[in-house]
Amino acid sequence: SFVRFGDEFFVYSSEYTLETLFMEMQDLTQTISKLSFECKGKTVRFTVSGAVGEFPRNASTVEKLLNLLSEGMRKAKVTGRAQIIFAPLEKESKMVMKSNYYLRSQLDGLVKLTALLNRTESSLLREALDDLLRKYKL
Repeated sequence: SFVRFGDEFFVYSSEYTLETLFMEMQDLTQTISKLSFECKGKTVRFTVSGAVGEFPRNASTVEKLLNLLSEGMRKAKVTGRAQIIFAPLEKESKMVMKSNYYLRSQLDGLVKLTALLNRTESSLLREALDDLLRKYKL
C-alpha cells in the first residue's frame, strides 16, 4: 500500500521482509532512473531516494518508525541521492536537546494543535522542522 505526504511516499507491506523490500526498492529506484519524457522540449528524469525500516525491528512505535524513515531519507539524499538505505535503529538515533524560545501565541497554538490531532508537541515540531528542511532542500 502507498501513503503520500508531500513529495514523500511511504510504502508499507506485510508481505515482504525488510531485506526483500530493500532489494525491491533498489530495483524500483533503478527502473525509475532509466525513465524519461519530453516536456516543452526538455528531457525530464526522476530519481528516488529513500529508506526502509521495519516495525518493531527499527522502532518501538509506528510514529518513531516514520521519524526514522524520514531521517533515513534525508541521509540518502545528502549522501548521494538516487539510493535506498536502511533506516537507523531507534536505539542508534540520538535526540539532541536544544533550548529554544517561542512566542506565547506560538506555544498556545501548539497546545491546541496537539489536542486537536492527538499528537505530542515534539512530534509536531519535528514534522515542522522536516517540512522546513525539505522546503530549503537540506
